[in-house]
Amino acid sequence: MMEWFYQIPGVDELRSAESFFQFFAVPYQPELLGRCCLPVLATFHRKLRARGAAAKPAGGKRPRSLAAGATTACGELSATVSGERNMRPKFTFSEEVRVVRAIRNDGTVAGFAPGALLVRRGSTGFVRDWGVFLQDQIIYQIHFPQSDRIIGCREQELIPITQPWLAGNLQYGDNVACQMALAVNGEVVVAVGQRGRIEATDRGETGDSYTVDFSGRWFRVPAQAITLIEEREE
Repeated sequence: MMEWFYQIPGVDELRSAESFFQFFAVPYQPELLGRCCLPVLATFHRKLRARGAAAKPAGGKRPRSLAAGATTACGELSATVSGERNMRPKFTFSEEVRVVRAIRNDGTVAGFAPGALLVRRGSTGFVRDWGVFLQDQIIYQIHFPQSDRIIGCREQELIPITQPWLAGNLQYGDNVACQMALAVNGEVVVAVGQRGRIEATDRGETGDSYTVDFSGRWFRVPAQAITLIEEREE
């Protein structure tokens, strides 16, 4: 039984979700790769690695799953990424956090249509667990008491509850609508009401500006030229 644990794939070997399913000899199931089950897979893999480390006999061969900086007994993650830098979770268990962007169903949460709004931006929740996926992503299981849902969130989608946050601020990934016609050399390139997606933000001497993708063309526009498309339950 112990030999089975020594064969658990490490971070360098588990480069894709497909390899996870192949290793454990179960059918590849894309529905397990999204916000619903991805945190569970990542956490399961982390705990298996920790168990394999504890089962290693003294003087025996080091399990392949134990890369430099493996999971410690206290549960603190220090998995080496690309052999250079360490990844450590930014948030701890039971810590309250805030979601800085709307979270929608990627097709893996049962009972909701793909694209349906799961969590509104600004909602707060509590960290229940976390895990590493594809070497460079930390995924957290967040419990949102208001909706009583547990949703997988990427670290970049969360901020500490103590960090200042303004609901009106536009952020990367927000869907916006143009409030005025935009022209280049006298030619209208973006019509009023046309929708786009924020790709970058910048604060300069003249105020906030945003790089917005309008139908495949990127334009740098002032904050007053765009407005956030209100979140709607679908």
